[in-house]
Amino acid sequence: MSRAAYDIEDERRSWKSRIAQLSLSTWPTWVCPALATGVLTLYAAFPTRNYYWDGISFALAIESAERLSASLLHPNHLIYNGIGYVLWSGVRTLGFDLRALVVLQTLNIMAAIAAVWFLHRLLLRITHSAYLATSLTALFAFSSTWWKFATDANAYILATLALIVAAYLAYTSKRPRPALIGFVHACGMLVHQLAAIFSIPLAVYIYRKYGLRGLMRYAAVAGVITVSVYGAAFRLSQGTWKPSAFVWWLTSHSPEVSFSFDFISNATVSALSYVRLFVGGRANLVEQFLGPFVLVVVACLGIVVVKLLLQFRGRWKDVRLFYASAVLDSEVWFPILWVAGYAVFLFFWLPNNTFYKLFLLPGIIVFLAQVLAKYSGPRRYRLALFTAAVALANLAFSIFPYSHVEANQPLGFALGMQHRWSDRTVVYYASFTPDNWLIRYFNPATSWKEMKSGDPTGFEREITQDIRSGYEVWIDTTAADTLAQNTAIFSSHQGAVRELVNSRHRIRFVRWRPPEEAADSYRP
Repeated sequence: MSRAAYDIEDERRSWKSRIAQLSLSTWPTWVCPALATGVLTLYAAFPTRNYYWDGISFALAIESAERLSASLLHPNHLIYNGIGYVLWSGVRTLGFDLRALVVLQTLNIMAAIAAVWFLHRLLLRITHSAYLATSLTALFAFSSTWWKFATDANAYILATLALIVAAYLAYTSKRPRPALIGFVHACGMLVHQLAAIFSIPLAVYIYRKYGLRGLMRYAAVAGVITVSVYGAAFRLSQGTWKPSAFVWWLTSHSPEVSFSFDFISNATVSALSYVRLFVGGRANLVEQFLGPFVLVVVACLGIVVVKLLLQFRGRWKDVRLFYASAVLDSEVWFPILWVAGYAVFLFFWLPNNTFYKLFLLPGIIVFLAQVLAKYSGPRRYRLALFTAAVALANLAFSIFPYSHVEANQPLGFALGMQHRWSDRTVVYYASFTPDNWLIRYFNPATSWKEMKSGDPTGFEREITQDIRSGYEVWIDTTAADTLAQNTAIFSSHQGAVRELVNSRHRIRFVRWRPPEEAADSYRP
């Protein structure tokens, strides 16, 4: 063993001796509540208006359902819409006229705060340091993708909470609780399928800690609950028990997505997505929404970065030794397996989707906690400075701008159409795109119909009947593109146009008018 290795081992034993003398009673009891309160305040103050497209579709499904039924089931996030429907129906029963999107956002904010709470308690157990635990939990809470999705509607936050709670139980329980861990993990898998990959590190850790009997109890509880609920949901929604149909339903996904085996492209987009996981946003939004304060933001970030560089100057050799020793530590392998399991899968499955990496984000934080607790030197507040820089950058470049409608052009367009459309408006479409999800959701009084393709004459008769019944008829971008092939019919009925067309968006709605009326050539 080299001299450097001996020195590292001596430092490790000295550190272990010091932390062994600490107990939970030495930690300030106010730290965890104060952190959770601060995070809650910022989350509630800046809810995103840059809505995730799936969140809009969830809200549409919930508000369109007449009751709790199979229409709310989806194999990728089996019970999430059902949870949202129960909550939305509950608040409306209490007399609160809230949209489903607001309920789902509120649910995610509360789930994110619970995740912060459990992660902070877990890191306190691991590090025995309120400084390290608080700094790392804040880094997690204010990382770009987590912060954005914590204030949006999606299934990822609730599922990730289940993983954090399961890890907390596995690490901190004084007596074996493999059955409870299995139950919590099963809940996560029922909220989102990707939680299943967490079974790899969890099974290894439970086997090492509780032995084969503990592993079997965990696997039995998690497996029976998950398979039973998925099986019942499949039977309820598809009306069959056919095994091949169940496998197809369980693994179903959008036709445009698939595995990619282009290693160079996957490596490039994966690396960028991991950066965006922590720091994101658009620089052009800062000046638009912060105005003269942009100089203050840039100056603060510059000071923090320079301070960090000065503190790390000449210490790169120590950093290399630090990580070389850390990865050989058996206690670090749980978060390594946590991160590796997801990283390998997501390297080939939609590697550019940063939000899928929320499932491994807590694993990265737990890994850093394990390493820093065992091998960090004297406190120089580098971690706190780095966390502050990440939080400030994300707030300025992403969270604050996207809490405004003006930063989301399709949303502004949808809200503007509220003044043009009424409950006597019918919109025809050929394909119900994510842009249509957004526009329809924020114009709930309108009726939307799918056009009959291949029969332009019959489609024209159907629209004429709607107009004679007193409805105002519009066609969307996809319907207009389909009808453009028959220029004679389309040109004779084209009326007013409302559109949002630029380098990022192509949204266009055309009013359908009877040929005997004068064409309205108005362009906004």
